[in-house]
Amino acid sequence: MNKTPSKPIDIPALILMKIEGFIWYRFKRKEKRWQKVERGSLQGKGIRKKVLNIFYFNELTF
Repeated sequence: MNKTPSKPIDIPALILMKIEGFIWYRFKRKEKRWQKVERGSLQGKGIRKKVLNIFYFNELTF
């Protein structure tokens, strides 16, 4: 295999994409629950956005 300058950048990008995909998969699974919550008590989109942001950052830090 010939060593190209883009190779060291490619591998971390692939790993990041895999991690992002995993987070997105988990996020999508929980999204169904959030839709139920939205119909109930949390009507305001601003509140929902804040909650989702906190949830997303929690996923990143785990």
